[in-house]
Amino acid sequence: MLKYYVKNILFAIVFFFAGSITQAQSLIKLKIPASDFAPAEGKNKVKFEDNGDRRIFRGDAFATVVLTAKIKLPQPGAGENKLRGIVVHFSTSKDGPSMRTVALKQGNTAVFNLNTHVSGDFTVTEKVQPAEYANAWHWNDGISVYPYSVISITIMYPGGFDSQVDAGEFVLNNVEVLYPRTIQLGQSSTTVKPIQSMAQQATVAGAGTGATKSNSMQTANVAGDNTLVATTGIIYVISDNKDLKWYHHTGYANGSFSWAAQSGNKVGENWDFQQLFSGNNGIIYAINSSNELLWYNNTGFKDGSFKWAPQSGNKIGTGWDFKQVFYGGKGVIYAINADNELFWYRHNGYMNGTAEWAPGSGNEVGTGWDFKQIFSGGNGIIYAINENNDLLWYKHEGYKDGSFTWAAQSGSTVGTGWDFKQIFSGGNGVIYAINANNDLLWYKHEGYKDGSVTWAAQSGSKIGNGWDVENIFSF
Repeated sequence: MLKYYVKNILFAIVFFFAGSITQAQSLIKLKIPASDFAPAEGKNKVKFEDNGDRRIFRGDAFATVVLTAKIKLPQPGAGENKLRGIVVHFSTSKDGPSMRTVALKQGNTAVFNLNTHVSGDFTVTEKVQPAEYANAWHWNDGISVYPYSVISITIMYPGGFDSQVDAGEFVLNNVEVLYPRTIQLGQSSTTVKPIQSMAQQATVAGAGTGATKSNSMQTANVAGDNTLVATTGIIYVISDNKDLKWYHHTGYANGSFSWAAQSGNKVGENWDFQQLFSGNNGIIYAINSSNELLWYNNTGFKDGSFKWAPQSGNKIGTGWDFKQVFYGGKGVIYAINADNELFWYRHNGYMNGTAEWAPGSGNEVGTGWDFKQIFSGGNGIIYAINENNDLLWYKHEGYKDGSFTWAAQSGSTVGTGWDFKQIFSGGNGVIYAINANNDLLWYKHEGYKDGSVTWAAQSGSKIGNGWDVENIFSF
């Protein structure tokens, strides 16, 4: 019987150094389960089934099959997103298929393409030499990876010309990816303690209990200077008696437990609305029981004074009957209807409260927006939390003109364990969250511009307690 193996048609783009990993920094080893891998679309079909933790792929004679899965990234703060190694654990039937390439792809670009020609039992084995018969690769220089990066494995099945051939099966156990562990200040590389999931990270050391405010919320390290120079970290809360209260988190930039002295000031009364969301620089939008969109401007937003622009309360729209409405920055407003469709509006009169809207307002820019919680990061960046409590990142590249254009990385998972009562954005990657104990936590997504899984080391810091509120928003 004559057997023939199809020649590999993929080009190699190899720029790694094979060999042992530098031991100066410990590594995190993460497993991508076999169940994550599925055949890419192509002319060759393959059948697969799961057997425990393994996934068995059976292809036709002469078939070339590509299996793909999204890469797994370390938890924020636990490791760097610099890939330092890949190990493919698999086995094949005798005279069956062989693994021919392992690639890392970012969109349509192959960052590297590792050529090999290996078959047999590599369920446990890690073979690095010779490279053409390897199932493991290590290198000293890390390769940047992102939530949208994909691991691709090419499998080739044998075939016969003179008789029918059983092409056999490729059994995938898992793929291991290695990253350098983040070294925390004051720790050596051999005593690094892995950071817990983002929803469980500890309170920053040294944070005090603070002074109890009149609404039972607590803040600490109150700033004595009444002149505020920063306008970020400003938070509004609706109290039980519908008063609008003002807070300024002066530790906004670094997650410290620090608040302005005026925090807790009452700046409004009778704030009884269906929905509320902030604009920029004191601008607040409200939807009343008649589904009218109203505009307000708290001109005392810098110091928490009870001052408002004379146009405050202007009606700028009608028919605003949506499940959720949130601000996108520079007058852009997003709205989600009962069918989970996402609509774009741009309020051209956002600075003075006039009912002026940009052409294209009301454009549909997305479908399937059915999430537990959704909030904006500004400039087209939108965060969503799904039923698994994963934090997803989206970027609407058409946010300026309302076009249906999204960044390729949109939908990337940038966090897990995001099970909170309330979540809202502070801008520039800062995210505030209230947990089940009514603690206010601070996070900073440093990868907010490109959707990379990069977080400030202080993320998860506790900056307040007693935050039992139903309506809260921030600039």
